[in-house]
Amino acid sequence: MVQKGNMHSRSNIGETPANVDQIQTKGIATVVVTILENDIETLLLLQGVLLIDDSEMPTIKKSNELLIQVKAASINVIDTKICSGYSRIYRRLLNSGKQKELPVTLGRDCAGVIVDIGQSVINFDIGDEVFLAVPSWASGTMAEYIIVPETQVAKRPKSCNFEASASLPYNGCLAWDALVNRSVIKEGNAKGKRVLVFGGSTPIGCILTQLIKLWGGYVVSACRTDAVPVMKALGANEVIVINETDVEKELQLHDKFDAIFYTDNQSFKEHILKKHLLPHGSYVSTVPEQLTSDSLGFICGSIFAGCVRIKLLVQYMFGFNMHQWKEGAKLNVAYLRALCELTDAHHLQTVVDRVYAPYNIERALFHVLDPNSIGSTIITFQ
Repeated sequence: MVQKGNMHSRSNIGETPANVDQIQTKGIATVVVTILENDIETLLLLQGVLLIDDSEMPTIKKSNELLIQVKAASINVIDTKICSGYSRIYRRLLNSGKQKELPVTLGRDCAGVIVDIGQSVINFDIGDEVFLAVPSWASGTMAEYIIVPETQVAKRPKSCNFEASASLPYNGCLAWDALVNRSVIKEGNAKGKRVLVFGGSTPIGCILTQLIKLWGGYVVSACRTDAVPVMKALGANEVIVINETDVEKELQLHDKFDAIFYTDNQSFKEHILKKHLLPHGSYVSTVPEQLTSDSLGFICGSIFAGCVRIKLLVQYMFGFNMHQWKEGAKLNVAYLRALCELTDAHHLQTVVDRVYAPYNIERALFHVLDPNSIGSTIITFQ
């Protein structure tokens, strides 16, 4: 079902409790969704470590910073991994002050309104509606107010609401980067190329499907039964139903692919997919990479930290932006602007599966891991 704001949605605000006004700011306090990081393997052991807390409203300290009132933020698989300690070493090395310590604020992207600006800000004004994405090691966006540099922010699409806008930044940037920097598929050469999106109903998969189709590619989407109508609505030429067929046998009935994108959160044997690539084709996985640094002991961790600090110092001397460390390099504000333009031109549809209030964050985290979820899961602060 296509709803107002060019958004596919199975459930919009249905998961938000009736007493949503309890999350509104009182005085200078602001609601922040954080976790007490726990070294565990599954979210099933996570219960009880989540905090919904009142915190002082942050204030601008640098001249290039923006104070943003968050209206909505998406929650992603990467957030469930952060709950299990993902990127903790980088967080301690690349942040300062309280941001490197526990608790950790969840959320990798958001949409909101600028309520204050630093003295040197030139591209934004108070009242501008914007969206942004932050890397896994940075302080999260799931708070009513956040401070970010203006270089990480772009104006949000006007054709959809805040919840739909919040579904785009993090996953949209990863999808765009996967296409233009890691695959043989480009905007100017995609016409007629065959592409398999394995996990087409994930937030990244939904965006990849539309971009490839827009650029003239032939898209085969692999997803679960409930997602088939949405995949067809987004432009997939063919759909392989993962939970009803033998995927390996089904792929043997198809011609080989110029590119395969693996976005599914459930495990699948990589070598089976790679057998169906054409020579010189590209295989790209968008699932969060395993970070060796997260499992290092004290001695090895100290050596690793020293190496990172030296590398940071060298890169700083050459004008390197620390925000671009690890997947931060994929969160390009130019991609945000392109996603905004495509959305406002109705070439890109947002797909929102569930919208929760902050006090339902545990339900939202479980929903993100549900293999039958379709598109994005959103936390609303409105």
